[in-house]
Amino acid sequence: MNNFPPDPKNAENTVALFIEQHKKLSKTHKEILYILSSYSRFLGKEIIRQPSTLSSISKSNFKKTQKPLTTFIEETSNIESKNKDNESFLSELRKYKYREFSRLLYKDILYSNEFSETMGELSDLASSIVQTVLNRYCKIYPEAKNNLVIIAMGKLGGRELNLSSDIDLIYLFKDTQDFEQIFKCTENLTTSLSSRTSDGFLYRVDLGLRPGGGKSTIAVSIEGALEHYFYWGDTWERAALIKARPIAGNIKLGRKFISDMQSFVYKRNLDYSSVEDLKNMKSKLDGLHKINDVKLGKGGIREIEFFIHAFQLIYGGKFKQLREQNTLKTLSILRNTNLITDNIKDTLESSYIFLRRTEHFIQIADEIQTHRIPDKPEEKEKLAKRLKLKNKMELNRRLNDITDNISKIYNNLFFEPTQQIERVGKEFWELADFLTEGHIDEEHVTERLKELGFNNPRSALDIIDVLINPRKGGLTQKGRTLSNRVVPALLRNVISSPNPDTSLRNVERFISSVGSKSSLYSVLSENPEICNILSKLFSTSRYLSNFLIKHPEYLDYLTLKGVWKEYNSSNEMIHDLIESVENEDDIEYKLDALRRFKHAETLKLCLRDLNEEVDSSYAGNYISMIAEAELNAGFKLAVNELKRGGKTLDQMAIIGMGKLGGKEMGYNSDIDIIFVYKGKNHEYYSKLGQKLISILSIPTGEGFVFKIDMGLRPSGHSGALVSSLESFNFSE
Repeated sequence: MNNFPPDPKNAENTVALFIEQHKKLSKTHKEILYILSSYSRFLGKEIIRQPSTLSSISKSNFKKTQKPLTTFIEETSNIESKNKDNESFLSELRKYKYREFSRLLYKDILYSNEFSETMGELSDLASSIVQTVLNRYCKIYPEAKNNLVIIAMGKLGGRELNLSSDIDLIYLFKDTQDFEQIFKCTENLTTSLSSRTSDGFLYRVDLGLRPGGGKSTIAVSIEGALEHYFYWGDTWERAALIKARPIAGNIKLGRKFISDMQSFVYKRNLDYSSVEDLKNMKSKLDGLHKINDVKLGKGGIREIEFFIHAFQLIYGGKFKQLREQNTLKTLSILRNTNLITDNIKDTLESSYIFLRRTEHFIQIADEIQTHRIPDKPEEKEKLAKRLKLKNKMELNRRLNDITDNISKIYNNLFFEPTQQIERVGKEFWELADFLTEGHIDEEHVTERLKELGFNNPRSALDIIDVLINPRKGGLTQKGRTLSNRVVPALLRNVISSPNPDTSLRNVERFISSVGSKSSLYSVLSENPEICNILSKLFSTSRYLSNFLIKHPEYLDYLTLKGVWKEYNSSNEMIHDLIESVENEDDIEYKLDALRRFKHAETLKLCLRDLNEEVDSSYAGNYISMIAEAELNAGFKLAVNELKRGGKTLDQMAIIGMGKLGGKEMGYNSDIDIIFVYKGKNHEYYSKLGQKLISILSIPTGEGFVFKIDMGLRPSGHSGALVSSLESFNFSE
């Protein structure tokens, strides 16, 4: 028996009432009832109404282990087959749900069940009930049998259901001759799931996430859903669809729909309007904070979920493994792809589990959908004991530490707020107030620009005029407001950069290369450090300047700088790059994956370099690591490509020479290599070497990886591309 029952008074009263009504209670069943009713008032009442629950728990094969979905489906299907009358079927299903709730709570209390397993079982229980009720109505409305699929969203989609969670569902159907049958089926299904009776209820159903929301029919056609998302879908809908999972009906149809939606949810390249939308979503979330609320409070569950969804929306197009519904699994993937640090992953993981357990044990008392920490001291004390903490003071300390840690990580997602950008901009206007329209004549302006370090002040004036003139910039009212904050900050940093003329030209080229300037200004206004970084980069690195101007979508690596980190080893980098390439289906996408990895890692290094966080030897070593990773991944791809012709030989070594050999490469370095093979198949290894060079150096929409220099091979440029090991004379 539990040594620290949270509510012994309720447990004693429940046991006494049970004996009063049912006359007898064995020692084993008494212990089960006492434990459960000390944690949950409503489950104690349910057991009195349904005393067979105690036998069900004591005889269960799943008191310590996780019950699989197939068993849930088998058990709910048996209930459906044994009850021909609809009312008795639903009544027995409700009793079954509460028996399973009791078993799961008992397992949680006595055997310290992994909470991810508890959420998974609660989700599988809900899925099996939804599927079984649908099967019943498909017998009445046969048109729905093969034409309807139920998509789980939110916590059910992620297999993260709480004891008293709503279930978010979307009903989708393919073309059929009888839409009315589909609508009647889903209406009856929804009513049966959510109606309250003397037996309780099954689940509160929320259909608000369906395409078009409340304005749509209860069930939406697949074609209508696709049209809605691809023509009118918002960023918040993309975030919601991350957890979409078919759970009932025509599962194959549901999987096809999820597959068709991937290009809507996960953009191959980041568009700045999405970043702006994410920031707006974050602002709205910040405005919804509720005190003492583990879900909506500051540092609560919602902030963890938003943090993760932001990464999935931004990087899911590049890393297919991020297209995962489950929160905890996604955190592990984010760490494995080096998008977040070990510390962030561990902090968010442990915090999420604690907050979700807290939410679970808040709701378990009375099956009320709430996320609020109790106000009454005695109720808070009971909650602390349900969580196996000493008292409410320890609960307060744990919650304060956890929410503070989450807030620090969450607030670092998009750097700092707008005030810093305005302060930097003010410094620029104080330094260069000659740009205020009508204040000073042109000659004085050009002279002042020359004093500020511009070698070509006339050209600089023309560029600045375009940047600060809203009519020439073609900006909206919102864009003009943002530009008034951002452009002065950019120009202030340009003036203090090593080469103001070059930096200014590149700033103008970069801004011109972005389709939505208002969205870009929105990103920069919330990320003041980027203005300084861009100005330095555009002043000092021709290679990276041209790259970022051609590929402005890589600005997302700057906006999320606070949570990524560099690789610590060459092997780790090689592993991740090979995995990223193998996750792509087509050769074109595989080539792009190689290029994106090189660009992203080089840009990340450059940012640290510009901030003087690393020295030249570190940069040279890191760029050489990137080259080594690209050669390894490119070589494996080349071997696989040539296998299509029946060849399987890979006895060839790639020898790094020059700066690569010495691990001293620069940002714009070629890679000097030679190929040495073992065996006699010179023709094959020549093709393999040519294939590798092509894979790394041929331009695609993502540019090229590295230029390859083979001039140091034994016979120079005029000799054979590859050399056999035997051709080298090692004797004196």
